[in-house]
Amino acid sequence: AYEMVPVTGVQTCALRSRLASYLAEIRKTLLEESDYIAEANNMSRFGEILKAREGVRCPAPVMEWTREQVLVMEYAEGEKLDSALEKMDPEARADLLDRWVALFSWQFHECHEMHGDPHPGNFLIGEEGDLIVLDFGCVKAFPPELTDSLLDILDTCWQLQPERAVDIYVKMGFGEGLKREDLDANLIDAFHKIVLEPFLKDEPFQFEGWEPGLNSKKFMLSNPSFFKLVPPADLLPYFRALSGIKGLLARFDGKVNVCRMAIETAERRGRLTGEPLL
Repeated sequence: AYEMVPVTGVQTCALRSRLASYLAEIRKTLLEESDYIAEANNMSRFGEILKAREGVRCPAPVMEWTREQVLVMEYAEGEKLDSALEKMDPEARADLLDRWVALFSWQFHECHEMHGDPHPGNFLIGEEGDLIVLDFGCVKAFPPELTDSLLDILDTCWQLQPERAVDIYVKMGFGEGLKREDLDANLIDAFHKIVLEPFLKDEPFQFEGWEPGLNSKKFMLSNPSFFKLVPPADLLPYFRALSGIKGLLARFDGKVNVCRMAIETAERRGRLTGEPLL
């Protein structure tokens, strides 16, 4: 059972203050998504980036015919991601979903720039099984120290060090004027078990039925100090992408070992401080 605890005026002010930065980030994103010249430049840049990823590509833009309100690109033939998934046997579906999730993880943590809209209509499956990425209107670059810090948060879970996570959240800019004493390490540990559950066991995770949003809201109502733990606006596109990824995995009964994926990424990035205690 969860006890309903009222939110204090200080916490409400913190949420309102951060809301202004959220609205500014949303406005910036909407303006960028409506600029087709910017999207064509994104597409051209990602065409080079994706060459490092076998079996993944995007169409090339035709820059001389592209204008602010008109985007022209080469024709890409394939089947929409969700339509292809519906026809696949469980093994092929699991393999494709694993590749799709790994693509986003690689972009965010190792390229520090990410296609921010995982809607299945933005991906085609080519005749040879290649993953074709479309719609580069929503692209977000992230400082490496920010993407690495999220790996550090995961590492605190794997090393059973929730007190270290408190310091990382403060350093990352979570909350308005958040201080270390505002967060209890034991509560951080309990919160992580809700929102980071897929990353806490080295095995394929069943995403269908996982409700981190609902359960975290219940947790925060019982522990109102967590209303201060509002993320920085720069992470909004990242959380938007995570929501879309989770939605598709749940829709197709996806089971992906995102824990192993994250551990290997943290090791490559030099963020793994010891053998994970899972």
